[in-house]
Amino acid sequence: MILTLRRRGLRLLVASTVVLALAGGIAYAAIPDSGGTIHSCFKPADSKKPGGAAISVIDSENGGMCKEGEAELTFNQQGPAGPQGEQGPQGPQGEPGPRGSARAYGEITPWGIAYWRRNLNIASVDHPQTGVYCVYVDDSIDMAESVALATPQGGTGDRLYLTVFVGCGATGRGIQVNVFDAANELEDGGFYLSVP
Repeated sequence: MILTLRRRGLRLLVASTVVLALAGGIAYAAIPDSGGTIHSCFKPADSKKPGGAAISVIDSENGGMCKEGEAELTFNQQGPAGPQGEQGPQGPQGEPGPRGSARAYGEITPWGIAYWRRNLNIASVDHPQTGVYCVYVDDSIDMAESVALATPQGGTGDRLYLTVFVGCGATGRGIQVNVFDAANELEDGGFYLSVP
C-alpha cells in the first residue's frame, strides 16, 4: 500500500512538473510580445491607496485584455537608445587592390612626351605637327584587334576635343590622336590614352 502511494505521488509530481513547465514556457514565449512590449493593467483609482495599485501583466497577443475600469500600461523590455559613442581609432591600411585591366595607358603632354610616372606599355610618341600625335604601344599588344580611348587633360583655357583612330606611323600600328580647340582648329594639348 505504501509502495503504491509512493508510485502515485511520484507520477503526480512528474506530471505536475511537466504541466507547470509547459505552462511557464507558453507564458514566457508570449510576454513580452513579438515587438518587445510588455502589456499590463492597473486600476487608476487604486494608485492612491497605501502601497499603490496592483499591476497584472497580460498576454495581449493571445487575447489578454484589461478589465472594465482598468487602464492599460505598456512598457518596453529594452530601454531607449543611448548617446552615440566616440569614434574609434582608424583601422589598418587595406591590401592594395588588383591591377587594372588596361593593357596600355599613359598621360601624354602637349609636347608629345609620355609622362614616365603615369604610363604602362607606351613605347613612344611622335608629334609630327601641331595637334597631331602618333602613340606607339608595346609590340605585345595587337592594335588591329584593339580599341583606344583618349580624354583631354583639364585646364583653364578653351575646351579641347579629340579624335582617335589606329593606323598612323610607318608601320600603321600607331594610335593617332588629333587635338582640336573650341574653334575646331588643331592645337597642341595634353591627353590621357588607354587601351583596354
